[in-house]
Amino acid sequence: MRLDYFTKADHGLQNIAKRRIKIARIKDLNDPFEFLPLRLPDKASRIGMREMKKLADKEYGIVCLSDNWQHPMMSSHYADRHNGICLAFDVVGTRPIIPISYTGNLLEAKDFKRKQLDDLTVTDFIET
Repeated sequence: MRLDYFTKADHGLQNIAKRRIKIARIKDLNDPFEFLPLRLPDKASRIGMREMKKLADKEYGIVCLSDNWQHPMMSSHYADRHNGICLAFDVVGTRPIIPISYTGNLLEAKDFKRKQLDDLTVTDFIET
């Protein structure tokens, strides 16, 4: 499978020279609501979800890739407003790649097929 990595031109050239790409920390993502996908009924639940986000940040990082090198929004957001570059990778035999699905609304526990928020795991949190 070929996946594309959008970045600023100077970062891309450094990535090629050093044979590496950036793994972003969850806590450093631009959108403060990233990884907070739930509609939560009370303050205690919201605090718990932020704690789950902290746990995910300690365990996981994110590499943002696309399956479409011509996607204008990816180039705009990640490749320096269309001034950067796109690096293509043929990805084989690696950890599972989790596609991102964007929804128009916040999710609820039932959307995870869980009865209660307390039943959610870090994996549920990441995969949604």
